[in-house]
Amino acid sequence: MNKREIIEQLESTRAHCKSMIKSDELWKLDAEALDYAVNAINDCKCSFLHRFNTNNRVKVKEDLKTGEWYDGLIFNSSMEEYKGKEFNVEAISAEGYILNTRRFYFFSDEMLERAE
Repeated sequence: MNKREIIEQLESTRAHCKSMIKSDELWKLDAEALDYAVNAINDCKCSFLHRFNTNNRVKVKEDLKTGEWYDGLIFNSSMEEYKGKEFNVEAISAEGYILNTRRFYFFSDEMLERAE
């Protein structure tokens, strides 16, 4: 699961908990805990939330659009040349993935897929 999928699942569970509050007050505590978890994950730039690991082979998605934001990172015109190409994940930082490209860019989960 990537960060967005984790948050979506937690938000769904939180909605269920909130719908159950009338039947038992304990659900309120669960909903509050899930509020805290969603906020913490939204604020977190933790490497364990990344889908890929260092040395994984990835492919830059071909359908990315210049000027669009993906998981908080913009895909710029200089990155166009990498679309559809495979690279190794060299490092993971708080900003995103660093691939073994000729230039230094950050890529997000949403910009990448597993290489076949």
